Amino acid sequence: MPASTRSHLAAALAAALGLGPAAGLAQEGGQGSGAIAALLRQAAFWQEQSRFDMALGGYERVLAVEPDNAAALAGAARAAAGLGNAQRAGGYLARLRQRDPADARIAEIEAALRASRIDPGALAEARRLGREGRAAEAIARYRTLFGAEGPPPESAIEYYQTLAGTPAGYEEARTRLTALAARSPNDARLQLALAEVLTYRAGNRAEGIERLRGLADRPELAEAATRAWRQAVLWQGTDPVARPAVEAFLARFPEDEAMRRRLAELREARPAITQGDQARIRGFEELNGNRLREAERGFADALAVKPEDADALAGLGVVRLREGRAAEAKTLIERALAIAPEQRPHWGAALDGAGYAVGLQEGRAALARNDLDAAETLLREAVAREVPDRADAEALLGEVLLRRGDATAAETRFRAALTRRPDFGAAMAGLQRALRAQGRVAEADRLRPPGGPASPGAARAASLRASAERTTDLAARAALLRQALEAEPGNPWVRLDLARVLTRQGEAAAARSLVEERLGGRADADSLHAAALLAEEQGRNGDVVALLGRVPAGQRPAAMNALLARARTVDEVQQVAGAAGALRSPEIRQRLLAMASRRDPSGATAAAVIRAFGATGNAGGAAEAARLALAVNADASPTARLAIAGALLAAGNSAEAETQARLLGADPRLTAEQRRELATLRAGSAIRTADRLNEEGQQAQAYDQLAPLLAADPENPSIRLALARLHNGARQPEEARRIAEAVLARDPRNLEARMTAADAAILAGDRARAESLLEEALALHPMDARVKLMEARIARASGNDRRAMRALREAQELRRIQLGQMRPEGAGETAGLAAPNPFLRQVSFGSSATAPSSAGLGAPPLRDQVSLDIARELASVQEEGASRLQGGVALRSRSGTAGLDRLQEFSAPLEASIRSETLNGRIVARATPVTVSTGSLSADADSLRRFGSNALNPGAAARPREDASGVGLGLAYQRPNFTLDAGTTPLGFLKENMLGGVEFAPLLNDSLRLRVTGERRAVTDSLLSWGGQRDPLSGRSWGGVTRTGGRAQLEYTTGPVTLYGGGGWASFDGSGVADNSRVEAGAGFSYAVLRKPGEELTSGLDLVYFGYDKNLRYFTLGQGGYFSPQSFTAVNIPVDYRARWGELDYRVGGSLGYTNWHESNAPLFPNDRGLQRSLEAQAAGDPTLSTHYNGQTRNGVIGGVRLDGSYPLTDSLQIGGTLRYDRAANWNETRAMVYLRQRLGP
Repeated sequence: MPASTRSHLAAALAAALGLGPAAGLAQEGGQGSGAIAALLRQAAFWQEQSRFDMALGGYERVLAVEPDNAAALAGAARAAAGLGNAQRAGGYLARLRQRDPADARIAEIEAALRASRIDPGALAEARRLGREGRAAEAIARYRTLFGAEGPPPESAIEYYQTLAGTPAGYEEARTRLTALAARSPNDARLQLALAEVLTYRAGNRAEGIERLRGLADRPELAEAATRAWRQAVLWQGTDPVARPAVEAFLARFPEDEAMRRRLAELREARPAITQGDQARIRGFEELNGNRLREAERGFADALAVKPEDADALAGLGVVRLREGRAAEAKTLIERALAIAPEQRPHWGAALDGAGYAVGLQEGRAALARNDLDAAETLLREAVAREVPDRADAEALLGEVLLRRGDATAAETRFRAALTRRPDFGAAMAGLQRALRAQGRVAEADRLRPPGGPASPGAARAASLRASAERTTDLAARAALLRQALEAEPGNPWVRLDLARVLTRQGEAAAARSLVEERLGGRADADSLHAAALLAEEQGRNGDVVALLGRVPAGQRPAAMNALLARARTVDEVQQVAGAAGALRSPEIRQRLLAMASRRDPSGATAAAVIRAFGATGNAGGAAEAARLALAVNADASPTARLAIAGALLAAGNSAEAETQARLLGADPRLTAEQRRELATLRAGSAIRTADRLNEEGQQAQAYDQLAPLLAADPENPSIRLALARLHNGARQPEEARRIAEAVLARDPRNLEARMTAADAAILAGDRARAESLLEEALALHPMDARVKLMEARIARASGNDRRAMRALREAQELRRIQLGQMRPEGAGETAGLAAPNPFLRQVSFGSSATAPSSAGLGAPPLRDQVSLDIARELASVQEEGASRLQGGVALRSRSGTAGLDRLQEFSAPLEASIRSETLNGRIVARATPVTVSTGSLSADADSLRRFGSNALNPGAAARPREDASGVGLGLAYQRPNFTLDAGTTPLGFLKENMLGGVEFAPLLNDSLRLRVTGERRAVTDSLLSWGGQRDPLSGRSWGGVTRTGGRAQLEYTTGPVTLYGGGGWASFDGSGVADNSRVEAGAGFSYAVLRKPGEELTSGLDLVYFGYDKNLRYFTLGQGGYFSPQSFTAVNIPVDYRARWGELDYRVGGSLGYTNWHESNAPLFPNDRGLQRSLEAQAAGDPTLSTHYNGQTRNGVIGGVRLDGSYPLTDSLQIGGTLRYDRAANWNETRAMVYLRQRLGP
């Protein structure tokens, strides 16, 4: 290819990647340009995630520009090998070898090619043998698969771990793992494998323990390494040399009961126990080497010393299990767990294995004597066991059901067995008989005979599909299913399996495209059935009807007809319910309840009605529908009851769902699958309840919901992520981050874990880690709306509202695609599928309205929570980022003496604000026209003497100014935790002042905030203090008092409680007014009695103290006209309730308290000694004159009420109002305001 052509292609790649023109300048011979380097990095990333298809595409784009790029050739060869395409991989390898025969990557690619040719079914069988402790057989199978070259890199760990369990293989395994770990010090799995193998033998155990201790500090290995570290320490028994290791473990985990008992035993140092422990340790060492006879002797010696040694009993049980003596094994392990129940997490799997083997043996015997009841009971118990391979029990149970005439249920069992073991001849033969019993002769004939597969591709696909079923890692499962689909592209069930994984990964649109890819023209019934199943799971009931309608009625099996009936039922409910608001109609409600009361053993009608109520938040209607359905269908099957309980959970009625689940748990008819489904539902209910309590700030109660789940299944990622969300809610981001990062290390594609880790990083202030998590998420889930929601939250935390707005708009678009409301650009409509209804609101009454959560627990919510979260976040960003105009009218009325401290204020505040990206905050400009009236001073002598200098002029009747008008101006800068403002008192008042202030409120830690304020503010108690007065007799003007000072306060929040305490000081000065000062202090707490989304009730206690240096509350010359007691102490009990009713946000509050306050005597002219002496001279001859205002001490009840509300008239125009009444000391004040707020922009 000419250099100019390569340059143009590189430039095009650069443009596609957004790297700009400069990045597109290709360089000959290597990774060269920025575009090519970026593509190589991206392809390598996909390869690390086992997305070989995406990786191959990236490498091939590089090779289109640089055909001889060595890195791209090597990567493409590895990716093709990963896809199982040996011919394609060999072609790239030949080109790489031609370019450089000495390239070190050639050996790695050859190993990958060898791995791609390994039969997945045979590999799975080797792994099964290893899990069952049959290490020698497993190694023999591995060696047959791998040949003389040894294991390929991706299988090395499992191979050497298994080899370490054989009598002669330990040293080789240890040596090879040590060498591999030295070459790859950053490979976490490899380091952990080596450390565990080292603990298998006493000679290396100390080194292994020390390695595990270090690995336990790494977040991605913490749980697995800690578990292995604990077990290795306990293996040492009570040998005195074990004491330092026990103490080291307890230093990290002081609450570990088993370890504390072990330390107590070590301190006692009884020789007999030490001897028994030594025998037990020897038994486990022999067991690890699969030397069963020697292991039995070691355990027997230990039991001779201590017959109740739980570990020795359990170890002997494992020996019996490996010998095939399952009944003895079960008895021994049950005895061990009765002695030490806390060891169930360790020995439970062995007990399940023994129980399974016993149940299988007894079930087979019962079937042989045709005792079907006993056989079914025993086999159902067996398949409920947590064992790696339940295929034998599944097939035998299928045989029991077939003999009972239940061919449909038998089919399910046989298929389950074949999923676990694709080449299981007995299950295949049973499936063929079950299909023929249902009249599906052609389908039975199409099945491959038990003797062999229909084609090599089908065999490989079945094996890969079975391997995918066994793995819990979504990324690995997707990779296996992609390989299966490449081996057998026409298999619709492989497509459905992969589509379900894609849906769990948030790629619902891609999942739909995958299953509908082959539906054009005359699609076969299985393809239509698979597509319909996915449509039901995605809540597209119209598509279910359309797809199954293409299959002739006579050719539809029972399962297809049942699916079609469910979809039609949901459609009927939707037609009755109509739009979301229709359920408010009593007539519609009664029609739906009547539908729920129908006889329907399947439970589908009741479940659809319950979901209809749930979609509008009507939990009471959902519960009533469930009760009616169960009353009419008292004999409902467990399947129907599960459907109803799941619908209740989806409708948000967790309490009712839990009640039904608890009743269902006692139903003896439950199958093992149904019990697992029930356990999943109850776990989902508990997680949802915990999340709700977390939102309400009740983290302790939320943890109580999760604790039983954590005890039963401590490794479950959904439960652990719910716990991480609790830590985030309690503002403990480091712990939340540790949990989420550990889940993420095991499953990098777990978006829920990634989002939880990002939330924790934001809370911790680690923006760099949050951005890194986002970058990886964008690469892994480019079409998932939740990633864009994650980006928006990170952008908001950084103050970048423009980026947040852009991300949220993209999230809305992606979510519509995910929910199937629109198809990606360029995607055509599939024949026979209903077009999206443009009038359908985002409410679905079907099985799902959203892609299932990655949590995998419980039914998905009806109202799509992701869409709601996006809308809520978008509204918040729009509100915070938009320019705003606000105008209103306000009234304030303060009691007092007319002409003096009475005040009537009328104002029309105007405000305009804009969001500044440059300043990362909001700029606010205010103008407040105000008119103040104080009334007319009474003409009696006592009243007149209280103003100006009238007291010095007997008979004088000078009156104060009764009103004033002006316009106050202000400018402010606001951002989270910081405010700065400047302004004026109303221009036009007699006295005008500059005002301003600053407040800084940083978080000191997760729970503690410091709030510091410095300000200069007007004192608005009266016209004198606010705007000043003129004395007509002397011509003097005075007043216009300002308060200048600061305050500091600490606020501590833990759960629903907030404590605060602080104090401050301020000086008061005004024109012609005596100077004054004030000290203040306050403390108290608030408690959230009720806190849930959209509703909060708080109460608390406030303690208040302040005291002024001088009493300047009066209106003669030099007085300030403001309340200024020398001490004021009060205790208040506030109550505040905030809620939302429809579109109306409102707040109702009040307070009630008691106060004691004291005012000292005050001179009439406090800052003019001449005037005061003249008054005192006149008073000497006129006893009716007073020279001082008398002090006073008062006690009394104080309190207030408040009411606020706001209502959106349009999307951008809001009307609101406030009303206040306060009584304090010996005056009261009423305030009211009505305003309109217009948001400008989008």
